Amino acid sequence: MPTITITPALLEICRTNVYRVAESECLVWAGSTRKGRPDVYTPDGRCAPVRRVLATANRLAPLRSCDRCVMTCDTDLCVYEGHIQVCTASSLMRHIRKSKRYPSPLEISIAFAASWTNRRGGARLPMSKAREVAAMRAKGKTLKQIGTEFGVTPQSVHSAITRWSAIGII
Repeated sequence: MPTITITPALLEICRTNVYRVAESECLVWAGSTRKGRPDVYTPDGRCAPVRRVLATANRLAPLRSCDRCVMTCDTDLCVYEGHIQVCTASSLMRHIRKSKRYPSPLEISIAFAASWTNRRGGARLPMSKAREVAAMRAKGKTLKQIGTEFGVTPQSVHSAITRWSAIGII
């Protein structure tokens, strides 16, 4: 990312083009946005992220290209300088996982495995029937017999049993 030349006029635009959220210290950006993030146009005509401009102004050294600006609050367009945290891309991923903004790979695989039997064409074998299916299988019933009882194919029964055992349901 190219270096941003910060002028007093640019800082003034970044600090005054905001409004305060009721009962919060968040300052929400009232200017232009691009891809859902607050942007400001620099004197040389380039578009720069407001948070990066403010973070660069608050540091003695310019931000590196690997540095990312993270908000410590949940307000989307917040540009309050006290909520901006500068970190690297790898620490940003740790921050996102810790704040639970999206699930971890383990949570994704568990959700995928649990919902796999419901993916193609309507409900197959719901997870509520897992113990019942396991009991029928323990009694020696075939996949075809279990499938006809629940109105699904033997392959669906096999897929459900495999997924449920993989995530520890049965």
